[in-house]
Amino acid sequence: MTNQGEEDGADHAARAFQDLQAEVLMMRRLIERLLYEWEDKRAPDYSLDLGAMRKALIAMEQRLGVIESKPALKETLETYAIRIEDAGQSVFREPKREFGEAIKEAKKTGQELAGLIGHLRGKREQRKRLWKIGSVAFGFALILGMVGAPFLAKYLPFGWDGTVASIVMGQPDRWDTGAKL
Repeated sequence: MTNQGEEDGADHAARAFQDLQAEVLMMRRLIERLLYEWEDKRAPDYSLDLGAMRKALIAMEQRLGVIESKPALKETLETYAIRIEDAGQSVFREPKREFGEAIKEAKKTGQELAGLIGHLRGKREQRKRLWKIGSVAFGFALILGMVGAPFLAKYLPFGWDGTVASIVMGQPDRWDTGAKL
């Protein structure tokens, strides 16, 4: 049995070796055929493609030249920042000036109002003084008139002294006043 098992194992090994040889032979033929095909093939002609690419590159270079000549591409971030800052300042320049003028106008109006209020206070105080003086003068004149009127009446022209006497005595005319006296 051992002989039979050894023969079977040797057959399997021989068979596996033959299979491996067949595969290696097949791989060798494939590689040789590939090498032959690679050597047989010529390099493709790229001249037409390169010419078209050259024309496309020239056209692109011309278009890029036009684009590069635009002034926007010559500007830098700093110049844009300066322009934006100037634009921002110019936006606020006019309202700032107007606001300054409004402040000046408000100050001027405030000063005028202060002067007017002072003037009105002066007028009010002057009126108070005039009322005081007027009331004192009226009181003095009233007292003087009551006390001094009979003595001053005799110096009145055209006989008005008799009229004053009739008024003081409550008589209708000078004749009745004289009769009553």
